[in-house]
Amino acid sequence: MKILSSIGARPQFFKAAVFRKYCDENGVEEILQYTGQHYDPDMSTKIFADLDVKKPDNTHYLTARTHGIMTGEILEPVSYLGMQGLLSEAELILTVSGGLQKEAYFHNCDCITPSDETEWVETISAGWNRHRTASADHVSKKSLIENYGDGKCVLNIRSKLK
Repeated sequence: MKILSSIGARPQFFKAAVFRKYCDENGVEEILQYTGQHYDPDMSTKIFADLDVKKPDNTHYLTARTHGIMTGEILEPVSYLGMQGLLSEAELILTVSGGLQKEAYFHNCDCITPSDETEWVETISAGWNRHRTASADHVSKKSLIENYGDGKCVLNIRSKLK
């Protein structure tokens, strides 16, 4: 199994440290991307040593100061096709990106949305996505989402054009 983790701010360092050690001890290949949101090189590099954790595999220092723009910059190092490749191998994704929530479904990948809402409510009701605040009795059994199609759209269009 290969996992891509992305961290940027202080609270995430501590969670990532525990997870990174777990991966190392259990033969799970983790790629850690650090977004450099602290803007303090001492804080950015020293904290990994302080926590006795292997340094990030990839560092992408953000230049923007607003949350929305920084989120976009975090995603820039991974191309669309690259992200599809990651999703095709993933078992679980944690994202607030509506596009990734829907694409996770297409890759048969479970999704957790750390938000109280999503524009793709059918992914919640069909059991492919769940909010971090949802209790166990609100998690649906997985089912197909009919209006997402069957993956044969190109063939259907082609038959109509003949």
